[in-house]
Amino acid sequence: MFFYRVILPLPLREPLIYASSRPLSPGSRVVVPLKRRRLVGVILESIPPGTELPEEVREIQDLLDPEPLLSTELLHFLRWCWEYYLCPPGEMVRQAFPPGFFRELKRRIRLSAAGRRALREGRLPQEWSVLTRPRLIRRVLAEGIIPSAGEIERLVREGLLEEVEDQRGLHPPVEEWLEFVGEEPLSEGEEILRRRKRWPRRLLEEEFGREEVRGWISSGRVRRLRLPRLRKGPVLGDLSLPEPDPEQKRVIQEIRQALGQGFRTFLLHGITGSGKTLVYLKVAEEVLAQGKDVLVLVPEIALTPYVEAHLVARFGSQVAVLHSALSAGWRAAEWFRIARGEARVVVGARSAVFAPLRHPGLIVVDEEHEGTYKQSEGLRYQARDLALMRAKFCGATVILGSATPSVKSYFLARKGRYTLLRLHRRPAGRRPPEIQLVVLQRPGEYLTPELIAAMEETLNRGEQVLLFLNRRGYAPVVFCRECGEALECPNCSLTLTYHRRSGILLCHHCGFSQPAFPVCPRCEGTRFRTVGIGTERLEEEIRQRFPGVGVARLDRDSVTSEKRLYDLLLRLRRGEIQIVVGTQMVAQGHDLPGVSLVGVIWAEGGLHLPDFRAAERTFQLLVQVAGRAGRGTSPGRVILQTRLPHHYAVACALKEDYEGFYREELERRKQLGFPPFSRLALLIFSGIRPEKTEEAARRSASFLASLGRVEVLGPAPAPLPRLAGRYRWQVLLRSPRSSALDQTLRAFLREKSRLVPSGISVTLDRDPEELL
Repeated sequence: MFFYRVILPLPLREPLIYASSRPLSPGSRVVVPLKRRRLVGVILESIPPGTELPEEVREIQDLLDPEPLLSTELLHFLRWCWEYYLCPPGEMVRQAFPPGFFRELKRRIRLSAAGRRALREGRLPQEWSVLTRPRLIRRVLAEGIIPSAGEIERLVREGLLEEVEDQRGLHPPVEEWLEFVGEEPLSEGEEILRRRKRWPRRLLEEEFGREEVRGWISSGRVRRLRLPRLRKGPVLGDLSLPEPDPEQKRVIQEIRQALGQGFRTFLLHGITGSGKTLVYLKVAEEVLAQGKDVLVLVPEIALTPYVEAHLVARFGSQVAVLHSALSAGWRAAEWFRIARGEARVVVGARSAVFAPLRHPGLIVVDEEHEGTYKQSEGLRYQARDLALMRAKFCGATVILGSATPSVKSYFLARKGRYTLLRLHRRPAGRRPPEIQLVVLQRPGEYLTPELIAAMEETLNRGEQVLLFLNRRGYAPVVFCRECGEALECPNCSLTLTYHRRSGILLCHHCGFSQPAFPVCPRCEGTRFRTVGIGTERLEEEIRQRFPGVGVARLDRDSVTSEKRLYDLLLRLRRGEIQIVVGTQMVAQGHDLPGVSLVGVIWAEGGLHLPDFRAAERTFQLLVQVAGRAGRGTSPGRVILQTRLPHHYAVACALKEDYEGFYREELERRKQLGFPPFSRLALLIFSGIRPEKTEEAARRSASFLASLGRVEVLGPAPAPLPRLAGRYRWQVLLRSPRSSALDQTLRAFLREKSRLVPSGISVTLDRDPEELL
């Protein structure tokens, strides 16, 4: 017998041991028993002969993959991840698979052939038609389709129902592909198919027509195959790029010399519009020519169409996309193309760091400073940091690109840990935008005369305007006119945001909503006043001031799908939209050549958050959004409105002075002992009962302090003390050494059951990006 450690999709601290009568490969999925359940697990490693084994070892029941889906390098990387973030192996491995690939195989029921016949003949209730497809038993009972489990057992015995195992989603959706096998192509279409080797029939019929494709098949010059579906990528018009200028050539050459020489990290600090994308593409060409794979991470799903379109224009069907906005079927199809080695270039948001590339040679982290690389719920990993560690495991080159590098990355580059490369100017003689400061004087002022005049001038020249306001909705606060009470979320310590178009009051944290406007919960008043402005209200105001002008909004409320995002970007590029209003989604790397004016409605919006990175995030956001102006042939202009013109984050953004901001911020971090001069870990305690939550946090903080290895700050109520109906307390651990944090956290986890009572959850956030 052969023995293996198998990772299961359960919160177990260690993989379990299973036996097999034949040799199996690590990285393959298998079906194993656990008590009365059947689970899909992943083989981590084989167990050497002579190793002491448990008394009872159950056998692997089935092998799902003829070849391993996860490489040895990726398995080693995932093991490092779960050991660093101190999470169950199954929780970490789940991040590496599409939904449904790694789970329990649950039993379902459906109508048998006899049952379907009885339904057609009217001998069964018509509402049972939903059982023509497999359904979970608990859902059938909850929906009242069948009244009891006993009735289900009776119907199974009678042969009207049958039990089946749910294996949907374990394999990717497939479609018909065509492969040219003739000697010489007889048409342009066959020649194109020969060059592509194989291509989906669906896309060939779109391109050449159904009848012509049928003719290829009937001639015998084309072979039919069943392969995973190929996603059709975005087309965003002309994406031709210029030849690199001397500064870009110098940077490309330096990176090229490091390729294939083992792990190395470059921090590419280039001003906005300096052509960092061109550098990525030229280096990627070299990596692919060397037989290695390329991974490109972007901070927002909204940025993937732009980057994907450039990659597809150069590398065709070798490009795959991974992010959570794709449907489960498309994610599975793209993931399988990567695992099989058919897609060698991957672009995606943070979860793409776990893409099953076979031979990574280059990892690009675009806009590396963005906080969205940090997972804020569940397993709180930092994709930028994991990209560095994955590259270290496989000996790849890393490019961290940004116009406003994170203080941590720039600090490490100045220390010599990374190689610092710079792009100081925009190519083709284009100059950075001119930035004009406008000081807001009156409460409620947001469209100043200076901004309105600049917009009119820009529109008269036939150019586009971008207005930036990092706040969704119509109004962030709603007051009762009769008692002055602000309407709050019943589950959170936050006010409800008014969304006028959908007619609701919405909590942006827990998702609670109610119709607008309700009766005041305090005085039962019915008259309300909205305060503040969001992108929805700004859009409405702009439409009223500029009738007949094309206006669009780019935020999470208006762009709810990949297709809507593509359509909006296409309309922008075609000039159908003259004014775009958006949140930080518009600030992250989009190349909008028609935009010559950027208006920042409220520059200091994020400065007042109780977080040590608030100034850094504000500076980065202002510089990034200002950089959207003047990327085409027209010179750019930025109107920056603020009430805090002398704050160093705003003053440095006004001059695009990164070095000045870095020096000021680094000195403040040093005085306060925050990163990069320390390592942090945040423990968040939450529960329904406030006193029980507080007690758990106090007992835990006392225990952590008694260990004497790290500085313990707290316990204290979280800045957002109540979210989703749960009260929150937090304890912050700080140390100059990561190893001290690791030892302390492991000691806490061993004692957790004694320190933290049932009903209280503890979330570990290692290297937190925010302390809210």
